[in-house]
Amino acid sequence: MDTEEALDLGQHAIEKVSRIATFVGQKKQRIVCGRLGAELFILADYLQGLSDQVDQLLKVPKLLRDIERICCWPEKPKDDYCPCLRSIANSIYGTNAYRQAEASIIKGLTKITAGSGEEAEKAILHIRRFTKRGGIKKQKTEEITTSKSMPVDHLDDAKKLVYQTLRKHVRCTCDCDLVDKREHSANLLLSLPSDDQDSALFNMLFSSDPSRDRLMTGRWQDVQLSVVNSSKSQKKRQKRARFDENIDYNERCSEEVKDGKFCNLIRQGDQHARLCLTVHDGKLHRLLDSQPLQHIIDHTPGISLANVIQSYYLTPKVKAILGYILARSVWQFYGSDWLKTPWTSRTIHFMKHYNSPLEDEEPSIFASKPYYSVHFGEEDASVSEATTNSGEIHRYPRVRDLGIMLVEIGLGCLLDDSAPKNNVISKANQDWLHAKGWSDTKGPWRDFDYPKYRAAVENCLDPNIFAKAPFTPSVNADELAKGLHKRRKIFYEHVVAPLEELVQGTGWKDIVNNMPSLRMQTTTTRQPKSLEEIGIPVEQSKLSKDQQDAKRWIRRVQLLNKELKSARQAPVRRVRIAILDTGYDPDAVFFQPNLRRNRLAKWKDFVEDAREPTDCNGHGTHLVSLVMKVAPEADIYVARVARDAVGLTNASEAIAKVSLLARDIWEGTDKSRQSNGRQNMMRTSFRCLSGSQTSKHPSVKPFAKQ
Repeated sequence: MDTEEALDLGQHAIEKVSRIATFVGQKKQRIVCGRLGAELFILADYLQGLSDQVDQLLKVPKLLRDIERICCWPEKPKDDYCPCLRSIANSIYGTNAYRQAEASIIKGLTKITAGSGEEAEKAILHIRRFTKRGGIKKQKTEEITTSKSMPVDHLDDAKKLVYQTLRKHVRCTCDCDLVDKREHSANLLLSLPSDDQDSALFNMLFSSDPSRDRLMTGRWQDVQLSVVNSSKSQKKRQKRARFDENIDYNERCSEEVKDGKFCNLIRQGDQHARLCLTVHDGKLHRLLDSQPLQHIIDHTPGISLANVIQSYYLTPKVKAILGYILARSVWQFYGSDWLKTPWTSRTIHFMKHYNSPLEDEEPSIFASKPYYSVHFGEEDASVSEATTNSGEIHRYPRVRDLGIMLVEIGLGCLLDDSAPKNNVISKANQDWLHAKGWSDTKGPWRDFDYPKYRAAVENCLDPNIFAKAPFTPSVNADELAKGLHKRRKIFYEHVVAPLEELVQGTGWKDIVNNMPSLRMQTTTTRQPKSLEEIGIPVEQSKLSKDQQDAKRWIRRVQLLNKELKSARQAPVRRVRIAILDTGYDPDAVFFQPNLRRNRLAKWKDFVEDAREPTDCNGHGTHLVSLVMKVAPEADIYVARVARDAVGLTNASEAIAKVSLLARDIWEGTDKSRQSNGRQNMMRTSFRCLSGSQTSKHPSVKPFAKQ
């Protein structure tokens, strides 16, 4: 086997073997097998960039023979043909050939990882030596994703001051009958920064019920905690904002909150007003003047991001904005005490908001208002800035977990969470492996395919993201601070900045505070809840003959339109096409260019009377984009007559309404430009649609069939 053939085989086979090894480790609860799968995955990624390293290329055939032996353990390969690797590389997931190859590899992996797993440990060490000899992977951190530099963090001092102050007060001292009381649940609103640098604002919700281990039976108290900026010169303030120093403080406007009295403020506070607090000289003060509620919250437990992903329809705009808010919040609080609890799709919550103080409508969920569940005084060792656990692949859990969360948001479903939770290292490696697999797929993520979002995810999941400034616990305090600053800078430039460019370039950042509420998924349009429903990420297959023919047909139509346009002698009246379907998603990538947006002339929802265009199914969006491709000179009128494909078969009443509306618009506006024959045909068509759906009129010809 020559080096080129060996490299091609390794690139296709080893990644599949890594996934099988991870599956075996999870099913049989063998940590060493999961670690072997992770090392194989890293090796597969390493081989993708090996084409220009001659010395390493010469070693690939020998490497494949070693991997082949792992797959058929304890047998030794007779030659360099590598039948196990070839079988798995050349078969498609789900076929009989794949299942047979998979069963053979599972048998070998089970044997090599049996007992103490000594032979598997040797294999892991051998694989690591191969990658390290070649310069250990691809140093992606040396490739600058964006030139945007990290801004000055004006909340740097305030974050520490507020956390330490609240930590002294949140311990519950309530005189109540709750046996399991600990502290009042606290949720911090994650929001984009304001332009006001004169004060730092922390918007939070505290539960009046001090027990966080059971369903909340109390209410939420809206709290705003402010820290006034020092009265230094503007020039120094731009360099670094210092808080709580020489503040001109008016004691007559506030009163100090004594130790043990914070609980009373929360339990006895006014649910119709915002409780305003401030920190001065390290002490908590209550401002005597309250403010109107900034957020009118339904007094029920929050909904986790995991449940939102499973139960609500997330448009591309929502996914991008939510991902940006979460990434920027991680950067903002990175290295602070606020992140001493996990940062996952289960600790990010959304509260139900009312649009009006009258609370006369159902409360809604808004993607632009995520809350982070804060537990003061507690520290989870698994979410420290960096871990020193032996065998862990990605040693920066905050960044890794954000990457996993961004993958879940982008896919619209949760990753596999079946890894054993009692083994922290194994679970961390398997969670990372699943997310990395989706990050590395070449194909689009369902309806969400933005390169800058994918770049941010890839950088988050890169174990070497901080290769230039690794965490070193043994250095002194000054060196720790310098290292932290460098890592925050790298994180901003490689993760936050690409997402910021995405939401700025699309114009979505300007409408964050005016986004509509999230819509529940219907039974027939529910997004997949698990990876099994989507299918594991596999290499995108070639286009089928039908797909190739369809692309050629669209291309011929586009060329024909181009020729017709060039042959025109005089301006012609634009054609108007009405599309009756499930609506359309204005945030889809296809509609982003202004030339296409301007062609969407009218929108009308006959299902829910939604003012803004929407499509919970995707069928209408696909049809609108297809029509716009084949009729580039037409104005498009979209009528939503059903929620999904099932509803389209029973949409006769809605279609009749559309027909009558179209008759009034077209006949009333363009009557003078229509010939008598066309007017008669249109009237006849409207009569058939608005009357009997089954009537057969000779002048009515359906042009599409569901």
